[in-house]
Amino acid sequence: EFAGQLHLGDEVGERQQRVVHVHPTRLCNLACAHCYSESSPAMREALEVETLIEALGELRGEGYEIVSISGGEPLVYKSLPRLISAAAGQGYRVHLITNGLLLNESNVSALAEHALLVGVSLDGAEETHNLVRGRADAFRGAVGAMRLLAKAKIPFGIIYAVSGQSLADVPW
Repeated sequence: EFAGQLHLGDEVGERQQRVVHVHPTRLCNLACAHCYSESSPAMREALEVETLIEALGELRGEGYEIVSISGGEPLVYKSLPRLISAAAGQGYRVHLITNGLLLNESNVSALAEHALLVGVSLDGAEETHNLVRGRADAFRGAVGAMRLLAKAKIPFGIIYAVSGQSLADVPW
């Protein structure tokens, strides 16, 4: 039975970088219409942090350089601070993808120690984003998260999911 995901891949930039995509949990604080991992508040599957740390150690030895942590919502994963710290200790550059709603001063401070890049998911302008995310304050929460990240001087970007609903908002 599914208990999370571990993906391997390559990104192209100035030079090819080897990336491990980790989805430690399918638990999420939202149930988005377009969720490819079928994550939601009802899902409880999660990978053990020790298993992930061990696998990341082996993959680091194979030359993987970046660990990108997503989910579900990674901020609901209780062992996230330990996972991030261990990955950074193994020499990974740590990236995190979040919907932003659970970011606060405390966990942003913890992220600042090891996370080199945070992606905040958006699905269009406010009305579209809230509709896709199924929550009236989802857009305000994502924007608030980006403000917190900027204040903490943590580099961040927007992960924009283009769908039939959000395509019209691309120019926005």
